[in-house]
Amino acid sequence: MKTFEKDQEYPDIQWRQAMKKAVPVHAILVEDSMRCVTLEGEADVMAGSVMMRGVKGEYYPIHREKFEDWYDYEGPLEAAPVEPGFMFESGRDYPDIPWVSCTKKPVPVSVCQMDEPFLVKASWGDLEGKSGDYLAMYGPGDYAAIEAAIFAETYDFIEG
Repeated sequence: MKTFEKDQEYPDIQWRQAMKKAVPVHAILVEDSMRCVTLEGEADVMAGSVMMRGVKGEYYPIHREKFEDWYDYEGPLEAAPVEPGFMFESGRDYPDIPWVSCTKKPVPVSVCQMDEPFLVKASWGDLEGKSGDYLAMYGPGDYAAIEAAIFAETYDFIEG
């Protein structure tokens, strides 16, 4: 299985440019460190990070600074009212969480659709992508896996 390490470069990847569509997703501030079950595997969520809920009910963490740089939102970003040891699990609903609606700013992302399973070693955990999923590079050495169906619903390719 091809592995992509944080802070490494992979010049053999044929990147294409894509941009996130202005689809609403939801966010909440995480006060205490916790774990999260994403679609690609378990992730560590550091205190002060932001937990995102995507279009298919998937959860994924993002560092607060990146959230502020990459997303527009209205209203205060509140802390998640959860007990120590709580774990967000993709596919589950949490109706008592005061989610804030947000949309991604128009920031280009480098992506490549993978033709084999792959592993991304991100700062928050190991993310497993399946054949057909997308490897995304949000900045130099900053990689993620995006499920193919979610990519199709939430990204457009930038032609040119």
